[in-house]
Amino acid sequence: AIVQKHWAKFGRCFYQRHDYEEVDAAGANAMMDGLRSIIASFSGPIKAGAVSLTACDEFTYTDPVTGDSASKQGIRLYFDGGIGRVAFRLSGTGSVGATIRMYVEKLEKDPSKINDDT
Repeated sequence: AIVQKHWAKFGRCFYQRHDYEEVDAAGANAMMDGLRSIIASFSGPIKAGAVSLTACDEFTYTDPVTGDSASKQGIRLYFDGGIGRVAFRLSGTGSVGATIRMYVEKLEKDPSKINDDT
């Protein structure tokens, strides 16, 4: 099929999203502040078991049409060792508390693993 040919040539991005809803807003903000402190003090790879945190940032979204930008859109942590990237976003749009969204991404380029389950 077309998608398998694409994956074989470019790799496959495995992706998961986890939503934690109605969490305590103060705790959620404290978690994000803790991640920001990691960004502020980051000076190179941090080893954690079989993987290392190789880069991290807080991203700003810029609308490609209007050019408007919004800062503090989420924290991204980049890892080696096959994990890829983990991003955290905080939303206060729920009716109760806050929502933390965690996105986990892994690019798999090994053709023998492109059909694995996420």
